[in-house]
Amino acid sequence: MLGRRNDWIPARAEPLWHQAYNVVNDQGADDFSAGLDVQWRVHIQGRAPYEFEEKRRAPLWVIKGTGHGRHWFLFRLRATHGLLREVGVPCRVHPDNPHKLDIDWSQAYDEHQPIWDRMDAVAKGVTARRDGPLGKLLAPIEYMRLPKFSAEEQEAIDREIDAEVARQDKATGVGATGHTADDLAKLQAEGKFIQAQQKEAKRLRKQGRRAFATVLELSGPSGPASWLYTVRLQIHEPDGGTRVVDHSQGMNYAMTQRLKPGSRLTVRIDPLDPERVAFERQ
Repeated sequence: MLGRRNDWIPARAEPLWHQAYNVVNDQGADDFSAGLDVQWRVHIQGRAPYEFEEKRRAPLWVIKGTGHGRHWFLFRLRATHGLLREVGVPCRVHPDNPHKLDIDWSQAYDEHQPIWDRMDAVAKGVTARRDGPLGKLLAPIEYMRLPKFSAEEQEAIDREIDAEVARQDKATGVGATGHTADDLAKLQAEGKFIQAQQKEAKRLRKQGRRAFATVLELSGPSGPASWLYTVRLQIHEPDGGTRVVDHSQGMNYAMTQRLKPGSRLTVRIDPLDPERVAFERQ
């Protein structure tokens, strides 16, 4: 807020439409604030709402997709969704000039943040439905560190996920992934395999014996939208012996780039079943 203005009128401003952008001037980009072209609908208790357009400066978080927090020098792990009409901003109105707003941007940020979290949770849920469990586990960084939602909030989020998946099903005429029912059934089974395999890998990293391996061949994925690859490894035993193992695992693109033929890596081997291996985290 801009100082003590006790005679100003408490209000709430709804952005009917807006465009937020980075400001560039003769000195280059402005790293401290964004430009905002907006049409406000201002709500004052006991009065009819009114509308007007203006151009003004605003915090950088109003730009969708930026990593700025409440202030320009604070950063977020997940990108913002920008200024939202359904949230609006708390403000005060000049008693003699209804087009002069004193906006509490810090409070507006605090009010936007839980809505952004919910939007990210829905997007993450849709990603998991579309790409299976590994899609959820390897979700982009913007889905990381989501807060814990109450049971009621999670139920509402699940309903939004269901509605979005249903909308995509209707639009494509098939499943949310754009594949047939048989494809989706295969992907669901693959997802269960990947989840079990990841639990097994956690166990082997704690209990397995350490060895080195050379990548002989990488094949996959197993089908459309699949995350499942098979890597043929030549295991180098501590006693000097070698043997070949075929290991299946869910992987993203970055993982496959580290498994080019000839690559050497560290693995953990199940002491009770030498055919079971897990990659040691690098």
